Amino acid sequence: MAPKLIWLMGPSGSGKNGLMEAGAARVPKVVLAERIVTKKGPADGSDRLMEEETFLKLAVEGRFLFSWESHGFFYGIEKEVLNHPPDRLVVINGSREYFPKALAIRPDLVPVSVTADISLLRERLEKRGRETAGEIEERLAAARNHNVLPGDAKILEIDNSGDPGAAGDKFVAFLSGLAEDAA
Repeated sequence: MAPKLIWLMGPSGSGKNGLMEAGAARVPKVVLAERIVTKKGPADGSDRLMEEETFLKLAVEGRFLFSWESHGFFYGIEKEVLNHPPDRLVVINGSREYFPKALAIRPDLVPVSVTADISLLRERLEKRGRETAGEIEERLAAARNHNVLPGDAKILEIDNSGDPGAAGDKFVAFLSGLAEDAA
C-alpha cells in the first residue's frame, strides 16, 4: 500500500509553503514531498533545484511520478514518494494546471486549493523579490484565470488572505482528520 498523497495547489504567493510547514510541524504523520525544480535561485520549502538537462534525463528514465512545466520551469515529484509507509500523509506542492493529469495518474489524490486576494499575492511576490515585474504580472494573471479548478474531485479550499495562523490551523485540522482515518 502507498501513502495518502495530498495535492496542495494555489497561485504563487498564496502561502503553500507556510501551510506545508505548519502541517509537517504539527501532524506527526505528515511528510513533505521533495519537489525538483529547474529554476535558479534559492529553493522554496521542500524544493530541490536541478539543472534542466539533468531533469530532462530523469524524465526520460521514467523517474518522475508527476512532472510538469509552468512559468518556464520544469517541476517533478519522483516515484520514490510512494515508498513512504501507508500511514503517512505526503503533501505535494503541486500545480493547478497539471492537477487533472495528476489525478489521472493517481485517482486517490486528495486535492487542497489555497487562495488569496490578488493584492495580497502581488505584495507577497514583490516582497520575496525573485520575479521581475513582468513575471509577477504573469503569475497574477494566471491566478485570476484559475478561480475554478479542473477535475470533479471534492476540493478543500483554504483562503489564506487573512491571518496565516488561521489558514494553517484549518490545514492542520484537515490533515489531522486524514491521519486519524489512516490509523
